[in-house]
Amino acid sequence: MINLKLSPEESLVLLCCCTDSSESRIEKIRTIVSLELNWDYILKITCVHGISGLVFKNTKHFHNKNVIPNNFTEKLEKEYHKTAYKNSLLTQAYNNILKEFNSEKIKTMPLKGITLLSQLYHNIGLRSISDIDILVEKKDLHCAEQILMGMGYAKKKESASKIKRHFHSIYWKKIGPVTIPVELHWDIDFLDSPFSIRIEDFWHRAELLHNNNQTYYKLSLEDCLIFNSFHILRDGLKTLYLKNFCDLSEIIKKSGTEINWGELACRSKEYKVERPVFLVLLLLKKLLQIYIPLHFFHNIKIVEKEEEKIFFVIVSENIFLKKRDNIYFPKGLLDLTSEKHLTGKYRVVLGMFKNFCLEFKQQYYSDFNHSVLKGAQRSSVRHFRTLKRYIKIFIFSRFNTQKANNLRYRKVKKQAGIEEINKWIREDS
Repeated sequence: MINLKLSPEESLVLLCCCTDSSESRIEKIRTIVSLELNWDYILKITCVHGISGLVFKNTKHFHNKNVIPNNFTEKLEKEYHKTAYKNSLLTQAYNNILKEFNSEKIKTMPLKGITLLSQLYHNIGLRSISDIDILVEKKDLHCAEQILMGMGYAKKKESASKIKRHFHSIYWKKIGPVTIPVELHWDIDFLDSPFSIRIEDFWHRAELLHNNNQTYYKLSLEDCLIFNSFHILRDGLKTLYLKNFCDLSEIIKKSGTEINWGELACRSKEYKVERPVFLVLLLLKKLLQIYIPLHFFHNIKIVEKEEEKIFFVIVSENIFLKKRDNIYFPKGLLDLTSEKHLTGKYRVVLGMFKNFCLEFKQQYYSDFNHSVLKGAQRSSVRHFRTLKRYIKIFIFSRFNTQKANNLRYRKVKKQAGIEEINKWIREDS
């Protein structure tokens, strides 16, 4: 049995990750909100994970009852309305794009948030969307790009190395104060990926839908679960957003017995995404208490001890933002101190210099309005902060040697755990 060791604040957030609350769930929420909670921490988690609307909805029974601070409710309501406004603009933009693509007979498949918002959430403010993801066939890519540019969207600059291996282009334009990003996909994974998803299979099994005189394609149920699970861990362990787990939860709850779990397992194995898909669905089962048949997990081999270790690392480091230590050890320093050989330390130092250059490149391409000056300013600020951390670590280590060593050891151990899980995810089962 896995002990997730969740705080009351984290338990409350997970209880709010649903669109419809049962009486028993409301009672559990009532019990937790009556405790003395860190409401700033709850607000931080809620906003980072894009679920402010869900938390606002599921705690509304307790507003004005002197159990939830007024400033928390006001901030949450503000986030909810901000999300609803941005989502309405993104939805309108998507509908306009779909209309234009339809007029040129381009097969179009919306992906992720923009399609799930209408399918799963009855309220436009419940789930935040950051962009519009659209999949087209590669033969239609040029035509689709021309249409977007004709609609006033500009193509975001990308580095040559990223263009070579990527599977989508990004377009954007301003509508009032909001930037509307559009990710135009022709595939769903990198060319050099260890996974083997064939996008042609997804198109072949997709369902053609008609709505408001417009047509678009929808992933088959099993492919939808594979894609939305795989997408969470495709790039390895980073912040795993709860809004994506909420999507999967709602898909499974609304689909019920329609899901062919055996077919889902077979396709996952065929595409070599068995481990990321199984791990995400196992997290979903444990965190959000969603029913998934036990036989679905029988083919994945994780011993219970390793399973508990994996869950601890993911939940504590990649889902919930635990209170950080006062001393933050940069990854480069951890790598340097954990290397035993001089040649290894030399490689780490070279890597740190390379990261300095990559930081500028990342900051330059991260902005839609590219500017060398802005990129230099941003990267300089980030490197200045890193330098301050090194100075702080140096001072701390001089006066608290034992404590610094213990803290560094824990950080190195956590980092090794994350790297081990990433390696496991990307290896063949």
